[in-house]
Amino acid sequence: MRLAFGENRLSLSRAMFAAKYGQPLEPPQLELLNYYIYWPEMKKVIQHQKTPPLEMLPDADQARLKIWMEGIPKAMAIFEKQICDIFLEAVRTHNRQKIIELADAVWFFRDKVGDNTGYADADRYGLLLYKHQAEHFGLRLTMRELAKFVAENTQRKFQPSEDGYSSLRKKAKELKVPIVVARKGKLIRKRR
Repeated sequence: MRLAFGENRLSLSRAMFAAKYGQPLEPPQLELLNYYIYWPEMKKVIQHQKTPPLEMLPDADQARLKIWMEGIPKAMAIFEKQICDIFLEAVRTHNRQKIIELADAVWFFRDKVGDNTGYADADRYGLLLYKHQAEHFGLRLTMRELAKFVAENTQRKFQPSEDGYSSLRKKAKELKVPIVVARKGKLIRKRR
């Protein structure tokens, strides 16, 4: 899967999706992606509406939860409208192929929605996520910290390595992921 070599943000995002879902996403799948990313969050909003009122929470949590509970339904409404517009345009123009592509995209996501759906290539996904954060936010980690970052961001338990994370290091080099090299108590900045 050699999709991370384009250095722009779009190609990095597409490479991350390929690592998560096991294949590059086609345009109809990309059209549904935001809906399926936010759907688990929307279910949480619905669940929170059945829990104790906001007034029972501390002030800071009240404000954060209120923004979240208002923002997610608004985002979902936008995504739902986009999907409906795509479908209705296909119906109006008698575009059978577009309807079939949309149905295939829905079928593709059937077992890929939710928090614990897994990753086709968890290491690659975690490395690409780190690469994105390194490029945009200046995040720099040592190999051990990077291994911990990858484990935490792919819902796996961190396992210290005796071989220096060789397989992860090999993938990081292939993807041109920046790593801070640590030697004898000193940190040496090095881009790979």
